[in-house]
Amino acid sequence: MLSLRANFSWTIAGNVGYAVTQWGCIVVLAKLLSPTMVGQYALALAVSAPVLMFTNLKLRSAIATDAAGDYAFSDYLGLRIVMTAIAMAVVVGIALLSGYDATTVTIILIVGLAKSVDAISDLYYGLYQQIEQMDVITISQLLNGALTLAAMGGLVYATRSLVAGAIGSLVGSVVALAGIVVPANRLRHPSVQHTRPRFDARVMRRLTWLTLPLGISTALGSLRTNVPRYAIEHYLGTYHLGLYAALAYFMVAGGIVVNALGQSATPRLAKYHRDGNAAGFNTLLWRLLGMGTLLGLSGVAAVAVAGPWLLRLFYNATYARESDALLWLMVATAVTYAYIFLGTAVSAMRLFKVQVPIGVVALSVLATTVVPLVKLYGLTGAAWSLIAASVVEGGLYVVLISSRVRQAVIA
Repeated sequence: MLSLRANFSWTIAGNVGYAVTQWGCIVVLAKLLSPTMVGQYALALAVSAPVLMFTNLKLRSAIATDAAGDYAFSDYLGLRIVMTAIAMAVVVGIALLSGYDATTVTIILIVGLAKSVDAISDLYYGLYQQIEQMDVITISQLLNGALTLAAMGGLVYATRSLVAGAIGSLVGSVVALAGIVVPANRLRHPSVQHTRPRFDARVMRRLTWLTLPLGISTALGSLRTNVPRYAIEHYLGTYHLGLYAALAYFMVAGGIVVNALGQSATPRLAKYHRDGNAAGFNTLLWRLLGMGTLLGLSGVAAVAVAGPWLLRLFYNATYARESDALLWLMVATAVTYAYIFLGTAVSAMRLFKVQVPIGVVALSVLATTVVPLVKLYGLTGAAWSLIAASVVEGGLYVVLISSRVRQAVIA
């Protein structure tokens, strides 16, 4: 195993590289295509993401926290393949029954297929995360991101076609999957029997029941991201959805560090919890919470000072006119970063079921506020609805963690 610092460094490198290339794809689309086409691509992601997030069952997190080795990797892989096939069937059904035009349907199908391929890669990432070898994950992420950006950018530049660009993203995902499967099949580690899928119905049923709350909570989180997009597309149109999607990518910058911290720290938190090392668990958690808060506030300050300039730099003057909405989106992000590692701690403690009602409450707050706010205030209203949901979710996680600490003290 690599050290926590080395794993964090590798994870930061992978997440930064991958996020930059994904953002680069949006920049390419914004520079070469219209906001309406950017909106079509964002709509494809919004349609496919919640379905795949649910069927993924967050198995990567389950593997990373399976310190006792309750299930073999082959069982996780078998379940992921079955659930991903189901997810793709659902995405196809949604696309065909949606009433969208043929081009939008095609883009939804291609993007859904690319994300399905990424779902298989993600499970192998969980394997390497469990044994704390984040360098292999980083190499695969960078390969995926670089190929996706090159293929999408080249094809869009040559054809001015969003369909061609979506095909480019699929190519990057397929090559990256091959790049992570090959070294995994050569892996020799006590926790891994073999990396070929096993389709044992009884084992998959037990594993599904264990991780179903994770799938539900992750799907709820994806809906949290995408419900504002549904409202914007329905009430304001695909053009404004394209503007919002481009603005939302500024939220990715801090997420790079947050995700890297969470992914690197999850196995360590799980081990501290398993061993009853409360001091180590609490110390690491407080450090994570402090870094999350600092990152969120830094993002708000940067956008407050240079928001319009940044939007003109990365996109164009059309997007710069929405700088107020960007600032409020960064406020929503800062609120989330202030508590997000409490969710990481809950997952490390394998308290999967309690995350579902928290996610339901937060999504309910979002769903009840987003439509009237979008109607009245446009993209800024969408950001305000995200802030309301984040405040509620953060408060619930604070209550949950506080109650667990009191129980531990009494015990």
